[in-house]
Amino acid sequence: MRDITEKTYKAIVIDGDEKHVLFYRRPGQKEIASYNAHLFERRGNRIIQKASETRTRYGAKIMTGFEKGTFGVDGKVFASQPEDPDYRADWKELLVEHVPDIVAAVGAFAFEGTKVVAETPDFELGDEDEDPDPTTESK
Repeated sequence: MRDITEKTYKAIVIDGDEKHVLFYRRPGQKEIASYNAHLFERRGNRIIQKASETRTRYGAKIMTGFEKGTFGVDGKVFASQPEDPDYRADWKELLVEHVPDIVAAVGAFAFEGTKVVAETPDFELGDEDEDPDPTTESK
């Protein structure tokens, strides 16, 4: 169930062998329209792809924080929550500057993550009694 009254959502970004947990708010309709309008730019006869910059800019706009311990500077963790003693007011700018790929991943997930399936798949789920190993012969 998607609770439409929920204010904060969680995105988990896998970066190599590290897991980053970030929080964001759902974008509004005007933000979604603006995001989509900025993905490409027309210059004369050329269409310029601007997805990376757009994902980073809009990802930063909707990010509300991250799980403490996810990021650090000079070997010391910092926090995005003002009540935390390790809080840094510039946390968002630090992420945009040093890990724009992670910020862009949040943007892509929030603005592009909803998918539509046209119909049910052309396969059936197996019964619990079936042999889960397809290499064994049927009896």
